[in-house]
Amino acid sequence: MIVLCLNDLLGKLVIDTHGNKLGKIDNRDIIIENHYGEIESLILHHITSSEAVIIPFGGIKEVGSSVVVVDSKLRIN
Repeated sequence: MIVLCLNDLLGKLVIDTHGNKLGKIDNRDIIIENHYGEIESLILHHITSSEAVIIPFGGIKEVGSSVVVVDSKLRIN
């Protein structure tokens, strides 16, 4: 289980495990679970199109200093 603060994610570029750039995270792009206040999903607005991509929080594989890597198999369009 990954434990992160929201500030650890904001402004970072998100790529999938195949190296595809999916978008950047901002505070409008996070779905919070009501009961416990945990991050449930990230909503990314794709860099090259108007398509939104939803990434379940459990799909985060690694968080670096400027990039978040997510499992490419868990993308929900």
